[in-house]
Amino acid sequence: CATVTPQQKLGEAFQLLQENRPIPAEALMRQAIDEFKAQGSDYDLGVAQFMYGQFIRSKHFTWQFFRSYYPNTATQEQRNAMAKSYFVAARDSFRKALTNPKLAQDQRTGYFWREYLANIELGDTPETCASLRSMKTSNDAYQAASPGAKVYVPEPYKTFDEFIESSLSKAECNTSK
Repeated sequence: CATVTPQQKLGEAFQLLQENRPIPAEALMRQAIDEFKAQGSDYDLGVAQFMYGQFIRSKHFTWQFFRSYYPNTATQEQRNAMAKSYFVAARDSFRKALTNPKLAQDQRTGYFWREYLANIELGDTPETCASLRSMKTSNDAYQAASPGAKVYVPEPYKTFDEFIESSLSKAECNTSK
């Protein structure tokens, strides 16, 4: 089956990485990034940029393979800087997507989740904490507008608030606002 959409390309790239086939995976990720840019799909672009940043730092992107694509990159610091540039771009794309006034409140919470993950990768504690607080505010608004709505909570947490409080503590956020 031919890959048609950039979302499908990212899914196929993920599968190829699981099969230890980084060369076609890398090509699909870069194609998806280009297509999401052309579409103006900020959220999806952020997902693709985040995935590519993780890929740059992964074991799948060996030094030999990496240098064949980026011959002017000779050090781990340069490689980390390149990955960081993709995480910054992802965070910016998620923030741009959050400005959409038509965005549903539950989607908004998910977008803050992605921003939070990018901030963790960047090692940016103040921004990580801000993302967590924004996620909490967004989820509170969603719950107020949709009482009883099911909200995804990662294991081992039982409630969204428990997850947020634990994450704030792990990130060493000052919990006073």
